[in-house]
Amino acid sequence: MARARSPDELRVLSPDIGDARSPRSRASSRKPDPIRRKDEAREARLSKAFEEVPRHLFFPVGVDPTTAGHEPIPLGRGRMIPSVDVVAMMLRALELDGRERVLEIGGGWGYQAALLGRLAREVVSLDVGGELVERDRSLFAERGWPNVRLVHGDAYAGCPDFGPYQAIFVSAAAPDVPSTLVDQLALGGRLVIPLGDAEAQLVERLQRRVDSFDSQTVGSCRLPMLTTPRETSSSFPWTAKRGKRTET
Repeated sequence: MARARSPDELRVLSPDIGDARSPRSRASSRKPDPIRRKDEAREARLSKAFEEVPRHLFFPVGVDPTTAGHEPIPLGRGRMIPSVDVVAMMLRALELDGRERVLEIGGGWGYQAALLGRLAREVVSLDVGGELVERDRSLFAERGWPNVRLVHGDAYAGCPDFGPYQAIFVSAAAPDVPSTLVDQLALGGRLVIPLGDAEAQLVERLQRRVDSFDSQTVGSCRLPMLTTPRETSSSFPWTAKRGKRTET
């Protein structure tokens, strides 16, 4: 006579025994997570962008690329190239998929603009320093990066002529979100900006909704302040809904 099998033995032979879920539920639980796959795809594109944009191209004369590593690079006159970790954190928070028109505020020496150009369809990079804009134009033409438009102008005014933007990347800190930038952000668009003072800042990610913003703190940094902070007015009656802090 055959020996009766115990429940544990039956589960080994047929893992679905004792599972009260329907066959459809069991099948759906084994499907790949689309959100995770999308995050993995974005992360792969971000890594590729860093590989394709040599950071040392943007160093001033006298900085040794072999010793600079991933650390911030002081440029004088209150400017700097941020550390690779800070730039990656802020780019990651924009969640770019390659279809966006992006506005960068505080383009500086062009490193972040070049990275954005590898991640978005079109980039408008604005800086108050005319000499830096001219330098960057020459470099970008030499490297063959045509989808980045370099503009000399007031950071607090933004660049409405080419908006609205699906993403705005602010490369310097401000005490508050310039409301003129709020007006230039498309519905559903993301704005990433360090908020605080010269000593410490929190990197905030805002996403525009119909009549409000979702706001989330994604990390901390210490970047130079935007030049000439001033009050700006906005036609958008926005309020921010706070989200949980995340470290990216």
